Amino acid sequence: MNQWKKQGVLVLVICMLLSVPYPGWLSSVGTVHAAVSFVGGDGSEDEPFQITTAEQLNEIRNHPTSHFVLINDIDLSTDASTIAWEPIINFSGSLDGRGNTISNLIIDKSSNNVGLFANVLTEGRIENLVIVAVEVRGLDYVGILVGSHMGLINNVSVSGAVYGDNYVGGLIGDSDKSNISNSIAAGSVLGEGDYVGGLIGHALESIVSHNSASGLVVSKGGYVGGLVGESRDSEISDSFAVGDVKANLRYIGGLIGRNRGGDVTNSYAKGAVVGDFGPVAGNFGYVGGLIGRNSDGDEVKDSFATGNVTANSDYIGGLIGYAVGSVANSYATGHVNGEQYVGGLIGDFRNGDISNSFAEGTVTGGNYVGGLAGLIMEGNTSNSSASGDVQGDKNVGGLVGEYKTGTMTESYAMGSVTANRNEGGLVGSFQNGDVSLSYATGEVSGLKNTGGLIGELVKSHVISSYSTGNVTGSVDAGGLIGGNRDGDLSFSFATGTVAGCDDIGGLVGDTDDGKVSNSYATGNVTGICNPGSNSIGGLVGDNRSGTIENSFAIGSIIGNISDVGGLVGDGSSGIITNSYYDMDLSGQSDNKGQGLTSEQMKNIANYDGWYFDTIWNMDQHHYGYPYLAGMQAFLTYMGNDSNDGSGMYVSKSYRIGSSVTIEDFNWTRTGHLFQGWNTESDGSGMPYEIGDERPLNSNLLLYATWKRVSSGSGSWQSDNANLANLIVTIGGGELALSPQFSAEKTSYQAETMSSEAIIKATPSSAWATVTLEGERLNGEKTVVLAEGDNVFEIVVKAENGTLKTYSLTIHRVVDSEGTPTTPEAPGCTFSDVTGHWAKSFICEAFERGIVNGYTETRFSPQSGITRVEFAAILLRTLGMTSSASSLSGHGFVDQDQIPAWATSTVHIAVEKGLLQGYPDHSLRPLDNVSRAEMAAMIGRAMKWGNLLGNTTFHDDADIPHWAKGYIQEAVARGLLNGRGDNRFSPLESTTRAEAAVLLLRLWYVLKLNSESGN
Repeated sequence: MNQWKKQGVLVLVICMLLSVPYPGWLSSVGTVHAAVSFVGGDGSEDEPFQITTAEQLNEIRNHPTSHFVLINDIDLSTDASTIAWEPIINFSGSLDGRGNTISNLIIDKSSNNVGLFANVLTEGRIENLVIVAVEVRGLDYVGILVGSHMGLINNVSVSGAVYGDNYVGGLIGDSDKSNISNSIAAGSVLGEGDYVGGLIGHALESIVSHNSASGLVVSKGGYVGGLVGESRDSEISDSFAVGDVKANLRYIGGLIGRNRGGDVTNSYAKGAVVGDFGPVAGNFGYVGGLIGRNSDGDEVKDSFATGNVTANSDYIGGLIGYAVGSVANSYATGHVNGEQYVGGLIGDFRNGDISNSFAEGTVTGGNYVGGLAGLIMEGNTSNSSASGDVQGDKNVGGLVGEYKTGTMTESYAMGSVTANRNEGGLVGSFQNGDVSLSYATGEVSGLKNTGGLIGELVKSHVISSYSTGNVTGSVDAGGLIGGNRDGDLSFSFATGTVAGCDDIGGLVGDTDDGKVSNSYATGNVTGICNPGSNSIGGLVGDNRSGTIENSFAIGSIIGNISDVGGLVGDGSSGIITNSYYDMDLSGQSDNKGQGLTSEQMKNIANYDGWYFDTIWNMDQHHYGYPYLAGMQAFLTYMGNDSNDGSGMYVSKSYRIGSSVTIEDFNWTRTGHLFQGWNTESDGSGMPYEIGDERPLNSNLLLYATWKRVSSGSGSWQSDNANLANLIVTIGGGELALSPQFSAEKTSYQAETMSSEAIIKATPSSAWATVTLEGERLNGEKTVVLAEGDNVFEIVVKAENGTLKTYSLTIHRVVDSEGTPTTPEAPGCTFSDVTGHWAKSFICEAFERGIVNGYTETRFSPQSGITRVEFAAILLRTLGMTSSASSLSGHGFVDQDQIPAWATSTVHIAVEKGLLQGYPDHSLRPLDNVSRAEMAAMIGRAMKWGNLLGNTTFHDDADIPHWAKGYIQEAVARGLLNGRGDNRFSPLESTTRAEAAVLLLRLWYVLKLNSESGN
C-alpha cells in the first residue's frame, strides 16, 4: 500500500475515535465493557501490567503506550469479547509473553492492518510470546502478530493459517525499519496479490536475524518468499524457510522473493519452489530456490537451498533466479527446470563474483543453461563446481551456459551435457575472458560447436585446464574446445574420445585465427560421415587459419573424411611448429605436423624446442608420453616383476591436490598372493591399502607387493575357490549347520538365541582369499545378530581370480515371551587395545552394545571402518531400526556391492538422509568412511544445519565444503577433535577407535537429551 494510503487509514481511525466509542470496548453483540483491572503492575517498564485472562489481554488496546507481561497462557475462546479478535491499533508499548501462549486467535476482517495488533509503532516491543491462531483473514497488511510493524520483535512464535491480498506474512504483513529476531512462523500463508511471505510479506530497512518459517506459501501475485516476500534495504541473516512456495507472477524464492539493497548471510531454504505462469510462458519469472531476484549489488554468502525449482519462465536458479552482486560459500542441491537463463545455482549472474559455491541438481531448459549458472556477464568465478546433468538447446554448459567477459579459475563440472549448439562440458560459449585451472569430466553431445570443456571459445584464453569426457558432435567438435574463434589455448589437454562429421579434433574441432600451444590430446577420434565431409585430426580438425606449437596427439584416427591427419585434418594455411603425433597409434602418416613412432614419442630427445622440467615432464608416468608438469599429478601402478609385467601398468592423471582412492586391479601372479601397494619395489617404502584416500600433491608410483605361497611352475594358477570348512560358534559351542557343511554346497542356515556369533571360514587353497561382507576375513570374525534372519555373504577368490559365493543365514529366535534373549554383556577382553589412547572408551562402547570386536580378543582399533559399517553402528546408537527392504528405488549403480547383511541398514540410512551417494550415482558401501563423511553422517542424523564457513583447523582448505558446517557443529558439541597440529585430516579414513569414541559421546548426548525431555 502506498504511504498516502496508510496515512489515510490512520486519519480515518483517528476520526472514528473522536466520534464514537472505540470498537474494542464492544462485545461481539455490541454491549459496552466496563474498564478491566489487571492483576498487578502500573504499566511502567519497571512495573508492567500483569495479564492473566483474555479479558485483560483485550484491555491492552486502552493502554497502547503501556508495558505488559503475561503471567500464564491465554485462551481467547474463553471470553465473548475475544472470540472474534479486533486488532489493536497504534501500539507503542511493550508486551513480554514470558514464554506463555495466546491460543485460539481468530480474525476475519474485510479491512487492512490485520493481526493481534493492527500496527506497532517505532517504540513498540513484543517478545517471548507464542501465538496459536485458528486463522487470520484480511485484505492488505495481514499477519498473525501484526499487520504493519515498525518496532522490535524478539523470540515470538506464531502458527496458523493466514489469508490476505497484498503484504501478507505469517508473522508480519509489512515491516518498516523493524528489528525481528529469534522468531518462528508455522502454518500456511495464502495471498491474492503481491508481497507474500512465510514470516514477513514485505521488509523495508529492517534487520531480520535468527528467524524461520515452515509453512506453505502460495500467491496469485508476485514478490513471494518462504520467509520474506520482498526485502528492501534490509539485512537477513541466520534465518531459514522449509515450506514449499508457489506463485503466479515474478519474483519467487524459497527464502525471499526479491532482495534489494541488503545482504543475505548464513541462511537457507529447503522447500520446493514453483512458478506457475500459465499461458504466459517465457516471461521474466525470476524464480530461485533461495531468492527469486537479488539486485543492487547485494551479497549472498554462507547460504544454501535444497528444494527443486520449476517454472515455465526465464531466469530460474537453484539458489537465485537473477543476481547482481556476489555469491560466496553457498550451494544448491535441487533439480532446476525452466525456459531461458536456467542454472543449478543462478539463472543469470552479472557484475560480481561467485566463489566457493556449488550446485548438484540436474538442470533443464532452452537457451543459456548451466549446471551452476545459465549466464554470467562481467563476473568472476572461482573454486566453484556443478555435478548434475545439463540439457538445453543453445549455449549450454556443465558449469555455465554462456560466459561473457570475466575470469574463471579452479572450477569444474562433472555432469553430462546435451544440447544443439554451443555445448561444453564446462561452458557452452565463452567470450572475452580467461579460464584457468579448471576442468570437466562429463560426456558432451550436440550438433554445432561441441567441446569437452568449452563449446565455442571467442577471443578468450584457456590456461592449465582439461577435460576427460567423451564428445559427440556434428560440426566443430573437439575433446577440449569445439570452435576456437581467435582464442588462445595453452598448457591444457583432453583425454576423451571425439566423434563427429565436419572439423573434428582430439583437442579442438575448428580453429579460426586461434592458437594452441603446449597442449595435447590422447583420445581416439572418429569421423564417419557423408562423402564431402572434411577435417579430422588427432589434435585439431580444421587448422586453416590457426597456430599450433609444442603440442602432440596420440589417439587413433578412424573415418572416411577427406582431410585426415594424425595431428591436423586440414592445415593448408595454418602454422605448425614443433608438434607431433603418434603414427603407430593414430594409423596416420602425413606431413601436417611431424609423425613419430610410439617409441620415438617416448624419447625426450625428439621434442625440439620443448621446455622439460619447467613446462613438460617425461618419465615412467603417463605411459612414457610427455605431460604437463605444472598441473598434472599421476598415480601410477606397476606390477613389480610380475609374470606379465606389460599388462600390469596403469597410470592415471589427476589435478594436483585432488583426492585419490587407491584401487585394486585384480592382478594375479603365479605362486603369489597380492598384498597391497608400496612406494618401493622391494616393499621397504610406505605401504598403501586398497581403498585408502589421500590428496595427490605430486606424482606417486606404487608397486604391487606379493606374498610367495608356492614355487609354482609355468603359468598355471590355482582355480580352487572352495571353502575347507565353515564354522559358527556361540559362547564356545559350535552351531549346527543345515545342511551339513561340504565344499560343494553354497547355502547354509543356523539358529540361535544369542545376539552375536563368531564366523570362521577357511579356504581349501592357501592361495585363495576369503571376504565376509566385503571385508577380508583372516581367521574369524564376531558378528552382531538382529532378531530374525541375518544373511551373510562369504566370497572365496581363487589365485586365478575364480570367485565362489557362499550364503550363511543365522536366524536369531525370541524367547517364549516374545523378546530376544541377550546374554549378559561380556567384559572387555580385547588384547590389542592395551596401551591405546582410546582403550577405556572402546571398552565402555563395547559394554554398552555400541560397537563389537572382530573376536573376543581383537578389536583392531586402528583399522578403517566401511561406510555401511559406520552407518550400522550409528543407527544402533540412535535406536533406529528397519525391516529388510529393497534398494531398487535408490538406483545406486553399485548396489550389488552392498552386503546382504547391510541391505536393511542401507535402506533406512538412505531414507533418513544419513547415508548419501556420490555424484556418479554410486554408494561405495565398502569404501572406508572418511572423517569428513563421518561428521556429515552424524550431522544429518542430528539434523544440524550445515551452514557454510571456514573451520579453524590448519588444513581447512582440504575439508570439503559439504562437511564444514557439520564438522564445526561436532567440534563445538565436543563430539569430534582434530588429529594433532590442529589438523582435522578430513580425507583420511576414520579408525574403529575414533568411531567408537565418537558414538559413545553421541550416546551420552542422546541420553542427556532424553532425560531432560528435549
